[in-house]
Amino acid sequence: MNLRLLALVLVAPAATIAADSPHTLFRDGMVAYKKGDFAQSLAPLEQAASGAVTNRLDPAVPLYNAANALMQLGRHDEASNRYQEALRSPDLALQGRAYYNRGNALYRMAETPVPQDKTAGLTSAAIEEALRMYERALFLDPGDEDTKVNYELALQLKKQIEEQQQQQQNQQQQREQEKQENKEQEKEQEKEKEKEKEKEKEKEQEQKQEQQNQDHEQQQQPQEQPSKQEPTPAEQMTPEEARMLLDRMKQEEQAYRDQLRVIMGQSVPVDKDW
Repeated sequence: MNLRLLALVLVAPAATIAADSPHTLFRDGMVAYKKGDFAQSLAPLEQAASGAVTNRLDPAVPLYNAANALMQLGRHDEASNRYQEALRSPDLALQGRAYYNRGNALYRMAETPVPQDKTAGLTSAAIEEALRMYERALFLDPGDEDTKVNYELALQLKKQIEEQQQQQQNQQQQREQEKQENKEQEKEQEKEKEKEKEKEKEKEQEQKQEQQNQDHEQQQQPQEQPSKQEPTPAEQMTPEEARMLLDRMKQEEQAYRDQLRVIMGQSVPVDKDW
């Protein structure tokens, strides 16, 4: 995208030319511009534009070239504003150049990446305005091939911007959806935790109630008397102890029989006469 330099000479009577006249300032600015010292050219060109009106000169010429210097410095936004001011010129040829170059400035603004936190429509507005500038330039000069090429490039850039913005919008929606899903998942997890806590609490209460019931039942049952100690079973004796016990039992039984025999052996006299 080539800039169109307008190095027109501001016409003024020779007798009135002074060192600080718009004509001299314009000449100094253009000398610096042609040397490539664009920053140095800005001040005299803008001063020439400021003094042009009082000297019955067209300020659009120095404004246009000041805009070109700003473009060379990469200050596209400021350049666009200067071109806009230059469009006030009644010179149609100058208007055509200003439309074309302002379209270029807006194109550069549109293709420059902007941070995502900036307004999403900033680049879209710039490319839309660039297309309008090229259209007006073509209206003034329908056969201008450079303007036609730049117009097509602007259409392609517009399509790219729209696709990029759509992609960013989809990504943003996806992030929002994932964020919402994560929130819902966290809520579900919290609900599950609360349910588990309730279950544990109910289980503890049931166990506590069951223990209380068991304690109550034990308190209601009568106390059992301690059982008498049973004799040691014979099978727990040694063979010698068992034999001695058996002999003693036999002796006791024999003594009992002998006693019984003595008692039964005593006769009782019968006094009755048969």
